[in-house]
Amino acid sequence: MENGKGEGVASLRPGKFPARRPIFHFLFSIFLAALAAAGCAAPSEPTARHAPTPTAVTDFAAVQLGHRVILSFTLPKKTTDSKPLPADLSIEIYRQVVPAGAKPTAAPAFSQGDLAVTIPSAMVSHYADSGHLEFPFELKTASVAQPPGEQTVFMVRARVNEKKVSADSNSASLHLYEPFPPANISAKITHDAIILSGWGVALPAAPPAGSAESAQIPSDARYRIFRAEAPANAAASPAQAGNENLPAPHLEQLAELPVTVMTYEDTHFTFDRTYIYSARTVAKFGSTWVESDDSNLLTVTPKDIFPPSAPQGIVIVYVSAATGVPAHLEISWSISPETDLTGYDIYRKEQGNDTALKLNPRPLLTPSYRDMSIQPGTSYSYTVKAVDRAGNESPASEPASTDVPAAGEPDQNSQP
Repeated sequence: MENGKGEGVASLRPGKFPARRPIFHFLFSIFLAALAAAGCAAPSEPTARHAPTPTAVTDFAAVQLGHRVILSFTLPKKTTDSKPLPADLSIEIYRQVVPAGAKPTAAPAFSQGDLAVTIPSAMVSHYADSGHLEFPFELKTASVAQPPGEQTVFMVRARVNEKKVSADSNSASLHLYEPFPPANISAKITHDAIILSGWGVALPAAPPAGSAESAQIPSDARYRIFRAEAPANAAASPAQAGNENLPAPHLEQLAELPVTVMTYEDTHFTFDRTYIYSARTVAKFGSTWVESDDSNLLTVTPKDIFPPSAPQGIVIVYVSAATGVPAHLEISWSISPETDLTGYDIYRKEQGNDTALKLNPRPLLTPSYRDMSIQPGTSYSYTVKAVDRAGNESPASEPASTDVPAAGEPDQNSQP
């Protein structure tokens, strides 16, 4: 078929499509451009996401310890949309001082100017244990006591990037008091105890009742003793090593003592393990108890250098020969009261010989010995020593002697 200009026009037949015209390509390009302008992307391309925000801390607490404030809380584990945190947290600590007479608010507003400390994400693990963080906020001034009515308020925020930070934690407020100076302790090691002493400090005189100073002077004071066990691979230090400036993780309180008691005996210890001790003075200001700074952190590795007591009550019985069994001596003694005993060593001197011969190659487990190497008509003297698990040998017991009958003489028993 031809048009008036003699140009051919394609006819539509079953199974055939008209040839594509340039106008089709033009319109299709406009369609793709519109999709791109509308923000559509290919399925394989990532879509933009909002920055993750950690949940707010809800159990923030602050306690004065000497010239520090111990800040503690549980680290957030999820974002505000209940997803796991994609990166390690960094922590921001804020601090304000509320003047005396100012009206306290339940949720004080903190600005960037109140930011006191930032703990980088790489350092958070140094202060955290099992998801709980404790940070010692240092009070830099020589005197930390605040005027009556004044308070210090702390708050923390957490973040995983620069864009988003958590909401404010609950605030923790406290009034700071002047603590007692730290003590200086020493230790003496005995077989049964590590004896600590030396933490006495001068207590201030009580002010007149109702005076302006009464709120700043403690009404009561005591001593608290703390201990931590060092890891098994920690380097051992001498008992009287003084202030080693070593970290003392997980210090646990052992005792609280009245100020009139200047020593403490720790009987729950094991030789060759390393312990770290500290003493603090705790004072009561109104209804608040405030501990002093730690004393020197005393490192003690007790060594068992204490020999057992000498055995007592040696008894010797002569046993005459019987069928298949030669004559011999049965030696026995009282059981040693030592709790760490390994056994006993027995020594013998023969008549005319001043040298004592050890008869057993290894410690005897029971307080008895059968001497099968005796000779007729000979006198013998025996002593016994106790041996503990550390290898310490006790002094020798009192000697016990006997005469072995000569051949043909009647049997006899000889006792000490």
